[in-house]
Amino acid sequence: MKRRHDLQIAMAGLIRPLLSPDVLFCIDREEPFEADHLPAINLSRLSDSVKEAAAQGGMVQQRRQLML
Repeated sequence: MKRRHDLQIAMAGLIRPLLSPDVLFCIDREEPFEADHLPAINLSRLSDSVKEAAAQGGMVQQRRQLML
């Protein structure tokens, strides 16, 4: 598990500087079910309409995953 966490942190360090401000970044903390146990990095891009809805207190969830 420590190895997986170390991989996630290393990947995060490489990816974060490349992202624009409208991209949400999070590391998947769930126990992996894939045979290779590679970490999942989740990226979500927010459109202006979603940003406006979230700013007005609405609950909005948009998710796209990039599995590394």
